[in-house]
Amino acid sequence: ELLIPKTEAVSDDSAVKKETTASSAEQTDTQPKDNGTKESEKQSESAVPSKESTPASVEPNVQPLRRPVLHRLQQLAVELANKVQTRYHLDAIMYLTRADNYDVIKLATHLHALYSQTCQSPGRQHTVDVISMNNNMQLFMDLIQKEQRLQAQRQIASPGAKYKSPVLSYAVDMVDCCVRYCEQMDYLIEHGPMILELAKNHETFEPSVSAVLQEMFVYMKPLEAINIFSYDNITPLVEVISRSMEYITTFPGDLIMGLRILRHLAIGPSNKAFRSSSTEELKHRFVTLQFYAADGVQTLIQILEKLCSYFEQPGLHTPALMTLQGLHCCQILLPALQVLRAMLSYAIQCRDTEFKDLTAIDHLMKAYFLLHYFPTHSQAANEIAQAKQEIVQLLLAYTQPNEQDEESLHKSLWTLMIREILKNIDGPATFMPGLHVLAELLPLPLPIPLPVDAQLPETQSQRLITERKLWSAHLHPQSAQIAKLIETIAPSTFPPLVDLMTKVCLQLADLAPNMTLLISKTLSDLVCAEWQSASATPTPHLARLLYFFARLTSFAALKISSISILSGKLWELFQSVLCYTGQASGVVQHCQLAIQQILKSFIDAGISFVSPKSTATPELNLAAALPPKELIPRIIEAILTNLFSSDPHQDVCEVALNNLNLLTELDISMHHLTQQLKQRRAEFQQWLEKFLKYAEAEHARLAPIELFIGFLHSLSHIAEYLQQQQTIPIRSMKWSIGEVAHLLGFQKNADPHLIQRLSAAYTNVKNKALTQIKEEDDSNSPIKLLAEIATEFEALEGSASPKTDEDGAGAQTSEPTLPQSEGIVMQFAARPIFVEFDAVADEQLLLTRYWLQVSCVDLDHSKYERVPCDLTELAAECLPPETNLTSDCKRMLHLSASPQSNRERTPTAPCFRTRRVEVEPSTGRPEKKIYITPVRGRGFARAPPSRGDLFRSRPPNTSRPPSLHVDDFLALETCGAQPTGPTGYNKIPPIMRGSRVGRNRGTRISTAAAFRKNKVMRTASPSTWADAGSPHYRNAPIDPHFGESHYSGNPHFSGRSRGRGGRPRPYLR
Repeated sequence: ELLIPKTEAVSDDSAVKKETTASSAEQTDTQPKDNGTKESEKQSESAVPSKESTPASVEPNVQPLRRPVLHRLQQLAVELANKVQTRYHLDAIMYLTRADNYDVIKLATHLHALYSQTCQSPGRQHTVDVISMNNNMQLFMDLIQKEQRLQAQRQIASPGAKYKSPVLSYAVDMVDCCVRYCEQMDYLIEHGPMILELAKNHETFEPSVSAVLQEMFVYMKPLEAINIFSYDNITPLVEVISRSMEYITTFPGDLIMGLRILRHLAIGPSNKAFRSSSTEELKHRFVTLQFYAADGVQTLIQILEKLCSYFEQPGLHTPALMTLQGLHCCQILLPALQVLRAMLSYAIQCRDTEFKDLTAIDHLMKAYFLLHYFPTHSQAANEIAQAKQEIVQLLLAYTQPNEQDEESLHKSLWTLMIREILKNIDGPATFMPGLHVLAELLPLPLPIPLPVDAQLPETQSQRLITERKLWSAHLHPQSAQIAKLIETIAPSTFPPLVDLMTKVCLQLADLAPNMTLLISKTLSDLVCAEWQSASATPTPHLARLLYFFARLTSFAALKISSISILSGKLWELFQSVLCYTGQASGVVQHCQLAIQQILKSFIDAGISFVSPKSTATPELNLAAALPPKELIPRIIEAILTNLFSSDPHQDVCEVALNNLNLLTELDISMHHLTQQLKQRRAEFQQWLEKFLKYAEAEHARLAPIELFIGFLHSLSHIAEYLQQQQTIPIRSMKWSIGEVAHLLGFQKNADPHLIQRLSAAYTNVKNKALTQIKEEDDSNSPIKLLAEIATEFEALEGSASPKTDEDGAGAQTSEPTLPQSEGIVMQFAARPIFVEFDAVADEQLLLTRYWLQVSCVDLDHSKYERVPCDLTELAAECLPPETNLTSDCKRMLHLSASPQSNRERTPTAPCFRTRRVEVEPSTGRPEKKIYITPVRGRGFARAPPSRGDLFRSRPPNTSRPPSLHVDDFLALETCGAQPTGPTGYNKIPPIMRGSRVGRNRGTRISTAAAFRKNKVMRTASPSTWADAGSPHYRNAPIDPHFGESHYSGNPHFSGRSRGRGGRPRPYLR
């Protein structure tokens, strides 16, 4: 109980997550020396779809719109149910396929049930995991071949008839789903050639199935390379990745599959259940070295850079990230990050202190920012969680070098990594994800929860202390940046941001004395500077800073450092605010309330580094837990002054009464409180009359009345729990009942007297309360305490209480003495490392998501502070004068063709596609694209120039429309457009016109497709069709990815020759 802070503002310190002693064998190459305590718990939480859960400090009714995060056991149950169900359907399909009576209805029923499981992300992932195992893919390949034979027989029996087989469509869809979403490559090694041949022969199937197979071929494209799964030479794989990377914003399937194959070769399968933890296959290391030598680090960094640049300011792209576009983005990011982590971790491990390359950190942080803004319940929730962990583990790999020289710490890789991280937390959009990264990297605060029967060696405790000292030593050179970050975020009015900043500050303060002093001094300077700049007047900014200070002082590490700097300007500020005599306002009350909460932490002896097994004297422990003894009477005087000047209905009155109860728990504070109350008896009685009137009013609250009753009882009685304390001195001082009656001005003959009025008011308010709180101990209930006080008052002789009682302990005038407290360094050295915990009661507090995640945005807007802001004035102040918000927003959201162009991007040129064939509405067959010959420069296809020709791309200086070649003229007429009219050349979309650089060389844009009005495409299943003026973002054509030699060399994507150039006509998806 002495180690858990007593605070109502935040309860994070009691949420210390269980830390483990052993690191995973899979991460031996990336495991740092300084964060091993969180490794096991984070791995157990990595399968959680989302970590966005509500901490215990937030009531459940605050977030009615949030779906609960499944417990780990619930996730295992869902996974088991899906996989067993998949296994059942596969067995049924196998039985029906081999049965003598081929029942198509039953077979289609099981296939439909299997297909239905893939409609949601968890079910889809579990289903494809089973299909990719144990040669289950062969079942679908055999089923497709059997359906092909049956269709051939039907064609012979009924020539000219058209047959659509639901069994064939479902089987192809399941193969396509496995190719798209399965992360394991074992099935592809065995069945890859068969799937590739199936995709190549798409023309033999009906149009709807053919369209799916053509999409599948994009993913199977890397398998056309020879020995793509070879460990000896990965050059073909590197070429596939490099070639596809140019078109990364279209999220090509060949890039996704190439990265998956690379991960399979460089890392190996993730399932190592039947493999020794100490075994490592060097073939994976060899592939890693080959890719590193082939400039693989720069290749993967370019992938991250292009994705992050495409989703600039990712918070604006959240709707797009919720779609399949976001899913495919994660399918590229996750394997790229895993391979990058394997390479860099191995390189840092080998080169040790000689490794100084920080290029990747900036891109890793941007990738984390992008992942942070993915919706919580997106389809890629699992991939997002894994990718975030990969980034954190990769950053921890920079902590591997062991710097022996203390002077080299300022230039160590560890310190430089921290500097780069802090530099990237530079704006509102990066505050939350940046603090998340820091919270993941830093060790969790001590003490660590440990089961009662657990026994750990002494070396484990020393390792945890050394770990935190190393973090502190490497963070110390970045003290200025840390202080600047605190100055920026501390006065924020956004509660989730303040909550996360509080946790990060606690993690920093728990490392070593220098870090806790840094945080305390930074906040103290901020508060004092704001007080001086406002001419000693409370302001809203000061109130926010004081509230943040109050949250931090509720933790032992920050309390002891704040107490050490309390004397001086900081205490003068506290005293001035509590005794403020100016105009009372809401801002003044907020400042006073925050200071009362700070003082509440200061006088609470339970918030300290004192171990339950401490061998120091109780007086020495108490001296370390309280402010300096010369400040204690001044603190009590300020609390009483603020209480007497405040109205009983204010919140500050409740906190002040709570502080008075805390002051009665110790002899030293009880001594000074007794002197103050006797000197200010008249003021106390005046305030008491106001309090009784408030208690008898209709709007009275129950908490202040209960606190006042407890205070009266504690003056003349010593609670039982105070007699059982072993680490601090036991309380022995108490008042006589006559002294209490004299303080209250009790009149026995009054009708009703003071105790009767208080009892009636308490009963009345409690009966009106909407929720009755069940009291654990009836003997300590306020009504019982009042009855005991009333009985003692009735025993007094005479109509009025005596003025003094010489026999009472309250007459004692000698002040209890305390020794000089130990310094912060000594207190840190003696703090407890482990603390016992209840496995049942504290289970939720030991989860990773409790510590690392913050509360959701509260829907109750009345709890938020409204800060007026003129957006126009803010934009004029923060943005350059030449900024054009309209054009910048269009460019950022990909609504315009280029930053220099105001021409809007047409809906026929979106950024994502996977289809190659468009379907004719009338015939249901793939429509024939019209090849458009370039205006000039016919013959062999020239590659587009790498940069624009400034002379030939200059804007025209005439209103006359440009000339058209006869082929272009006829093509526009064929499409129904007027070549010289408003729908002619001048209205060609910018993406098409921009591709005709110079003399329009190397262009293969289908102008006919750009002006085609009605398109019918298969977007989901064989029976799903959509009529729209613009295609789905997965189907629209984009130049020049699928029109160049990247795919045009394949015969199945080429048609008959057309035009004088003699070149094949490519299909454009």
